[in-house]
This record gives sequence, structure tokens and C-alpha cells, in this order.
Amino acid sequence: MNMLIQIKGVNTETLEETKTLMRVIVDAVADSAKVTSRQVEVYFQQRQQDEGSDFSHEKIQTESKTKLKSTEPYAAGMIPGSPNIKKNKLIAKFVGISGSKRENRGSLLISPKTRCFKRHEVHELMMTDENSVCPGRPFERSATLGFIEFSDSGLLIEGDTVVIGNEIVGTIAGFDETHFPNHLNIVLKTTQRTSGVEMRLNPGDLVSFMSKTKVAV
Repeated sequence: MNMLIQIKGVNTETLEETKTLMRVIVDAVADSAKVTSRQVEVYFQQRQQDEGSDFSHEKIQTESKTKLKSTEPYAAGMIPGSPNIKKNKLIAKFVGISGSKRENRGSLLISPKTRCFKRHEVHELMMTDENSVCPGRPFERSATLGFIEFSDSGLLIEGDTVVIGNEIVGTIAGFDETHFPNHLNIVLKTTQRTSGVEMRLNPGDLVSFMSKTKVAV
């Protein structure tokens, strides 16, 4: 049976146009775009004005990835430096201690410099002594401290100071999504790369994340 589609004013009149519409949506979703029915409507209205009903699949594949894609501000360089956001101090407790150290970790930090965390979420805390590490860049040398559970919801930002007990152990370099959606790796930049076992950490030990600016509350 030939199935035609209507999405808020976007009507397909032929089976070929129906297939083309589905390709636009699939292509955009595959490219991590957020597609709304309004975006599809505007897109098709423009195409109809330009070319009538002559929809080229090759052109749509290219155009759907530009016209239907949101801009990621950090990757685009719209937010230089660390975001200056007034926020709460976050506290977490260790629920697992790791002794892992790697010289060839092969990790890549994501471009975004902020991540939100929910109460009771568990994530991995690791560190590197590579000076060049920053959002969007890879790193190799790593040491894993362990896994931490957040006591409250909040926000972490690149550059936040990280304190375990009464000792500053580093600053947040960025975030690694290697194991996402199970958990994020919160990566610290430090001058002394040590694992959780080497630091003699124990489950229940607390770690605090504090803004590097003086606007934290």
C-alpha cells in the first residue's frame, strides 16, 4: 500500500516524495540533529519554491545536514575560555576505588566545557598530567581515582577546582564520553598523576568541586 505523509502542512503527493521525506528525517537524525516538524515544513516549502516537486536525494542529503542541524557553541568557538557561571559547590563520595594507570589511554575530551549531573548519579573520576589537555583534545597518560556518587544535582565546568579531603588534587580539564551513557569520565588536570589506590582513598571519602571564580555560592 502506498503511504503518504502529512506533517503540519507538509504533504507528500507521491510515493517517491514520501521516501524522500523519510530520508531527510533519517539523515538528519543520523547526524545528531534535532528535527522538528516546523523545520521539515520550512525546508520543504523552500524546496518547493526552488524546484517544485523535483527533489534530489543527493542534494537533500547534503542540505539536511546543514539546514536542519543545530550549532554546538563550544565546538564552534562561540564560548572562549571557561564559562563564568554562578553555581553551587558539588560534593560527591567515592563508591569505588581504582588503581588503573595508563600511558596510552587514547581518550578524547568532548568539546562542551560544562556537564550537568543528577543527584545519586555515579561517574568516573580520572586525572592526567598532560599540560595540553583541554576540551576537544585527546590525551594518553591517565590515572583513575575511582567512581563517585553525587549527593546533589548540579553543574561542573572546565577549570573547577577539585578537592579530596583538604587537598587540592587538580582542576577539571573536561569530560570523556567513552563509557556513556553508563557514566561520564570527569578528567582532572594535575601535575602529579596518581591513582585512587596510590592515594589510599577509601569508599566514603568525599570529593568537592568548586568554581574557580569567586561567584560560587
